[in-house]
Amino acid sequence: MNMKKLSAAILLALASTTVMADYQAEGTVTYLSADNDVDLFTLGGVYHFNTVSTDSHPLAEAAFLERSNNVSLTLGKKSMDAGDQDTAIAAVEIYIPEAMLYIAPFYRYDKYKPDGGVNSSENDWGVRIGLTPIEGFRVATTWSDEVDYELNFDVKYVLKLANDTALNLEFGFAEALEGGDDLVSAAVDYYFNRTFSVGLGIEDQYDTIYELRTRKFFTDSFSAFASYYNADDADAWKIGASLRF
Repeated sequence: MNMKKLSAAILLALASTTVMADYQAEGTVTYLSADNDVDLFTLGGVYHFNTVSTDSHPLAEAAFLERSNNVSLTLGKKSMDAGDQDTAIAAVEIYIPEAMLYIAPFYRYDKYKPDGGVNSSENDWGVRIGLTPIEGFRVATTWSDEVDYELNFDVKYVLKLANDTALNLEFGFAEALEGGDDLVSAAVDYYFNRTFSVGLGIEDQYDTIYELRTRKFFTDSFSAFASYYNADDADAWKIGASLRF
């Protein structure tokens, strides 16, 4: 084997090893800007109780497909014409495979800082409870302490296809409170391979919002993603990146 062939073989082996790497923690940063003078910056982190295997999975879906138990914290800052809003959300996700059960308690704290007004805050806690009857499928409903429960559920299904391609299918429904409009959402992501996806989403309630999104893993640990939103009131775009450890 000549040097060129040997070098190519080594690079191929390294690339194959790279996308197979497992991880236990992930940090994410995002920035969203909307035409109606709304800017949102978030910083989040997830720690998995056990190492997440990425073997044969789309990298973005590995934790979901492995039913990985984890704890997360997300901090957000929203800037608007009327003032600012700071948000902190702490959550835990627990999968119990033997019972096909999913439990995810959460706590949320919001602080409002209106321009020329008095600061205020509120907090909420709740839990998502769901079922995972088959591999790659989960259906869940959310109960919140601050809001009267109305029928709501979200469904996620990751279907593996041939040659490392896959589909991520999502659907959500929330019955309206006090005679308002019900919320209906749906999304699909197509994974061209384990590292790259393009997706479409739609959400309809008081307004219809269309989303075009994509995500790419440039290495086993670093990814970047972007979304564009189109709505009647305002358009928006979001960019972000994540790093795994």
